[in-house]
Amino acid sequence: MRTWVYDPHSGGVKIPPAVKQRTEQRIRSYAEAKYTGKFTRLGIRFHRAFCYIDAYTEPMEPSPSLLQVLAETR
Repeated sequence: MRTWVYDPHSGGVKIPPAVKQRTEQRIRSYAEAKYTGKFTRLGIRFHRAFCYIDAYTEPMEPSPSLLQVLAETR
C-alpha cells in the first residue's frame, strides 16, 4: 500500500517575471533598511515556485596568533 507524502518540490506554479522583479526589489529594499552593513551583497534567485535568498559577507581577518600557529603569512 502506498502512502501519501507531501512534497513541496512537486508541482506548484512558476513565478511570473513581473512578480519576480517586484519581489526582488522588495527584498533588496527591506535588506538595505534593516540589515545595512551586515552583508556585502545579496543573491536572489527563483526556481519554480520558490525564492532563494543568500546574503554574502566577507570573512574576518585572522588574528596574528592564528597565523603563527598555522605558519601562514596571510
